[in-house]
Amino acid sequence: MKTRGMDEPHVTNDLPQAIGSVDLVAAISGMARVYTSPQVMYRQIGDEGVLLDMASATYFGLNAVGAKFWALILVNPEFASATSSLLCEFEVSSQVLERDLVTLVRELAREGLVTIE
Repeated sequence: MKTRGMDEPHVTNDLPQAIGSVDLVAAISGMARVYTSPQVMYRQIGDEGVLLDMASATYFGLNAVGAKFWALILVNPEFASATSSLLCEFEVSSQVLERDLVTLVRELAREGLVTIE
């Protein structure tokens, strides 16, 4: 099985790039919903999380913030709601959190682990 880490998102300056039909700026403003793929299994291990894409047999690691984000979107797919909850739980500025979550969601979508509407 292949392993990929997602605990250190790559920061880019191309936030207006679209994923599917949703503009990332819309995701930041809270207009997007992030849905997990039914072919992905998730396990919490301590503060971190592990995603297994059953289609590709690839594991993905999530740091504490990414794992909490995944758990939140399982319950409520609204990007803004998850961001708000994470801002209350972690000591981080809203700009940094939103940037990192957009980067994470972009990578998750690219790998087919989530869809965005």
